[in-house]
Amino acid sequence: ANAPSTVHQILGLLKFNNIRLCMLVSCCIWGWYFLILTFLPLYCVRVLQMSGRDMSIVMSALGAAGVVAAIVVPYLSDRVGRRPIMALFAAVGAIAPLGALCFGGTTVAVGALVFLGCLATGIGPLYMSTVPLETVSARDSATAVGLIMGFGQIVGGFFGPAFAGILADQFGLAVPLWAAVAAALVAAITCLFLKETAPAKTGRLSRTLAPDVPLPLQPGTEGA
Repeated sequence: ANAPSTVHQILGLLKFNNIRLCMLVSCCIWGWYFLILTFLPLYCVRVLQMSGRDMSIVMSALGAAGVVAAIVVPYLSDRVGRRPIMALFAAVGAIAPLGALCFGGTTVAVGALVFLGCLATGIGPLYMSTVPLETVSARDSATAVGLIMGFGQIVGGFFGPAFAGILADQFGLAVPLWAAVAAALVAAITCLFLKETAPAKTGRLSRTLAPDVPLPLQPGTEGA
């Protein structure tokens, strides 16, 4: 009895445009992240001829960017809106692989561009949690978050790098990084179609401040 109920619940969630779009963004951003994490170190050492030390410096920029972005990006989304900030920082994500592909002359330049590009990691809490929680009822919120995270990690985080690795063996290590550029840009375009959910822009109460507020958006009106 539980299985049909779960399927019915998931199908109900898929009626929400924001949920479908967040699933696609999750797929793209998880793919982008793991492509960079997997192939950027190899590209730096084998193609750019960096030392192990310099490559480590470049990769540490990813972690530093994550710390900054985790605070700055959600903060900006509260004030400017979820949709524009998510689209902006998803597009910024393309800078990280482009830094190695087009500006690989010095470690400092690559590291700075990787730091800037990896500010895109800050949209993670928004597409995985904030937007879904502001879109569906409290009853379905955990399932919505799990659906988006699971889809992104399996399709983008697992199959994306695996497929890119096959292409890299055939066509070179630049291919996965170009794939990361494409993934970031697709995520940015997808974010433009989200229905705005930020309380400052919609006038709706935050789920955090009012956890018992009924369903804020309905499937019919949410995608309008």
